[in-house]
Amino acid sequence: MQVQDLKIIGHRIKTIRKLMIGGQADLAKEAGLNIKTISFVENGHSSAPQQLLHLLAVKYQYRIDWILTGKGEERSTKKFKYSYEDLYIKVLQLELEMKQMRELLKIQDSNGSANQ
Repeated sequence: MQVQDLKIIGHRIKTIRKLMIGGQADLAKEAGLNIKTISFVENGHSSAPQQLLHLLAVKYQYRIDWILTGKGEERSTKKFKYSYEDLYIKVLQLELEMKQMRELLKIQDSNGSANQ
């Protein structure tokens, strides 16, 4: 990849970071990368690691093709099957089930130790 391409890609990533995430340290932490890596990418000194592109695509719905080429849609228009409310209700249901399972395990433990 040419230096000019890296600079353009770095600028796109920097813009996304400023809009969606905050500082370079925040992005580095989220992506599991060193802050120097983020700086090098944003300044066009190195290419973006896969884990950074994956984070921007999955968590922030930016299309990798757009980040790398500037072509196509900037953001994914993919609609998710479940809303946040649906997922929240499911989490509450699972927490209730876990609590019930813990209670059952406590009862079994106390019965097992009483029989010995």
